[in-house]
Amino acid sequence: MNKIDRYLLYKMKEQKIESFGENSRINNLMIPFLMRVKSKGWKPEGIPDLKIISRLGVVLACLGSRSTLYALEEDQEVISINASRVGGGLELDKSKLFIQADTILSPPLSEKGDQSIIAIIDSGIDILHEAFIDSRGNTRILEIWDQTDDSGTGPLLKNLAGLGQTFGTIHTEKDINKYIKKNNVPNNLGRDTDGHGTHVASIAAGSCSKTFPGGVAPEAKLLIVKTNNYIRVNPGDPKSLGYSIEHQTALQYIEEFAAKIKLPVVVNLSQGMSAGAHDGKSALEASFDSFSGFGRKRGRIIVKSAGNERGEDGHARLKLLSNTIDFLQWESKDVYRQEDYIELWFSSSDEFEFRLKDPNGKVSPVLRSGDNFSDTFKQSNNEFFMEYERYNLDNGDSKVTISIQPGPTRGILKGIWELEIESKKVKTNTPIDAWIERRHKRPIRFRNYQENGTTISIPGTAESILCVASVQNEKKPFMVSNFSSLGPTRDGREKPDLSAPGELICAAKCNTYRGVCSMQGTSMAAPHVSGAVALAFSCKQKIDPNTVPSAAQIRKILKDTAQNSSVNFCQKMGFGVLSVKDFLNSI
Repeated sequence: MNKIDRYLLYKMKEQKIESFGENSRINNLMIPFLMRVKSKGWKPEGIPDLKIISRLGVVLACLGSRSTLYALEEDQEVISINASRVGGGLELDKSKLFIQADTILSPPLSEKGDQSIIAIIDSGIDILHEAFIDSRGNTRILEIWDQTDDSGTGPLLKNLAGLGQTFGTIHTEKDINKYIKKNNVPNNLGRDTDGHGTHVASIAAGSCSKTFPGGVAPEAKLLIVKTNNYIRVNPGDPKSLGYSIEHQTALQYIEEFAAKIKLPVVVNLSQGMSAGAHDGKSALEASFDSFSGFGRKRGRIIVKSAGNERGEDGHARLKLLSNTIDFLQWESKDVYRQEDYIELWFSSSDEFEFRLKDPNGKVSPVLRSGDNFSDTFKQSNNEFFMEYERYNLDNGDSKVTISIQPGPTRGILKGIWELEIESKKVKTNTPIDAWIERRHKRPIRFRNYQENGTTISIPGTAESILCVASVQNEKKPFMVSNFSSLGPTRDGREKPDLSAPGELICAAKCNTYRGVCSMQGTSMAAPHVSGAVALAFSCKQKIDPNTVPSAAQIRKILKDTAQNSSVNFCQKMGFGVLSVKDFLNSI
């Protein structure tokens, strides 16, 4: 079986290689990929052009050429090689009351999180907003790694086979204080134009002020990684190494920083992907699990938003009996994008054949088990790639990949696309699950067999990650937000773990000094939980660092102490709504 993801080779065609510019800190850059090896001690020998960006356990984030991939495929210690994928974009004082955090922030406990770190991987942060400045006028941000800007110097990470500095630019605490004093932020860093990261960070750890009631852990130390995991559309857009590379590298950076200053860290992650097996077994999910020692390492946990995929028609599920034909349809809008990407997953005990039909009625060749090919629909000039991997290396299931790209003179064809599915032998009762990789403005949606279940965004499906759904704020009986993604995982595990307020959360607004704005989504629910974990970490760190809990312990205690906790899992809400008071009392 091939170790190399055929889709990765397809993306390495000369016209599809993204240019990262002359200022890139990584020379001879070809394409980013994730690689899984058999042991942590693996070292490359005689591998041309290989650049190791980061490593977490047995998963390495790399850059390389086609020659790199073929040489790695011959290495007996290499298990799999996969493309780096792109990702998918009420008052806070009331939500703090709703999750019962007020008693923790007040005497006699008065825990505010000062002996813990909250690391935010997001769109950036507005360092001039008073939510991130202490009473003396200094920043509460320990450091910012801007992965989108190669004008400065990136962090030096360990075990990178002589690579030296990585990509991006580091802004130290000292640098940030200079920017605050001068009231001037470098143009490349900016003040978080998107505003998402600023809002999220302030919910978790914003300082209290006259206009802002403060986050859940208002004195926690902040560590920021600014990413750009979206596909570049215009030449002037920031470069991107894709979700897989950027986030895994961010985790290694966060781990090494926290270890250096000897403090526990909770990572808040409010970005994710839709396409994938949704079973926690991919290399990307394994790298996220490695960060927390698969849930066993003290003082290390990742909190991930469940996603906002319910009702977005990005997941379809269908079953076929043997010797039948059915059709999976999706609608394409007239919105320019660089790619439509769909994955189908099903039991490898079952066998199917597939044909893709464009809105003009043009049909692809038949895709059978073991096939992969690319071609062009002549009338629209839309290029497509299809692959049928019978036994996937991560989980042994079958995977079908479909990638559609625009022609040189027009975008992806508008209208109804159709995938003809012909069953041969169907031996199981396992459905075919299909996921569309989400894009800005959601230009495509399934038109039949839509299924809201199993829509938790990846890597929220990883085993040790704490996955958070959204509920309406200040309202009982509890009601799950109508956008919040549903579990369980494709392999039946109980996700999401927990719920927290995610609707109309009023928190820090970027490009202001003390302004606030309302946002909603599971992205707003996750930082409530991140702040709660930071309080617990800080409390135990002050007593005895050897008693700081692990991710496995945190997840179990949060479930047991939820406001409406029961022994029953709910695919909408997990095991209940966060109670900071009961959680801290149990810790």
